[in-house]
Amino acid sequence: PLTTAPHAGLPSCDVHKSSATSTSDLSPSPIEPTTNGTDQLNILVVEDNPVNQKVAVKTLKKLGFRTDVAMNGLEALTLLGTTRYDGVLMDCQMPLMDGFAATREIRQREQSGTWTGHLPIIAMTANAMKGDRERCLEAGMDDYLSKPAKPNDLLATLHRWIPQAIKTATDSAAPVT
Repeated sequence: PLTTAPHAGLPSCDVHKSSATSTSDLSPSPIEPTTNGTDQLNILVVEDNPVNQKVAVKTLKKLGFRTDVAMNGLEALTLLGTTRYDGVLMDCQMPLMDGFAATREIRQREQSGTWTGHLPIIAMTANAMKGDRERCLEAGMDDYLSKPAKPNDLLATLHRWIPQAIKTATDSAAPVT
């Protein structure tokens, strides 16, 4: 997972709305899985549609994950500069900065050493046309899911990139359906 300025004890929230537009003051830090004092992993949901946000957050919480939500790529970059995440679910089409541009920026910061580690980024998009998966992978995303993603498909994809994801879901009180 990508690790940026660690903030132990920082509360996680369902929806984060940020008015910040500057992302140039982000600092690197060491790689560590995020636990926030629990076995839960922290997932950033980058999605501009409120209904899709609620579905993703509810599904992730049932699977035992902590979540934050960014409305667009700029907000995602701001959150990634202040909070550690174990993975990102990234919509592709959003205002201000889309998921492709945000992912390219994340990968550029990883390669330059501004951020350390490799943050798993999974595209979640309604686009299921030929070539969409390839476009996501070319932008630097690690995997691709079509919306709406079934909980088991989401968990399997998260586990592929964040091996502790299965333990988080197994330890969760809610059954995976």
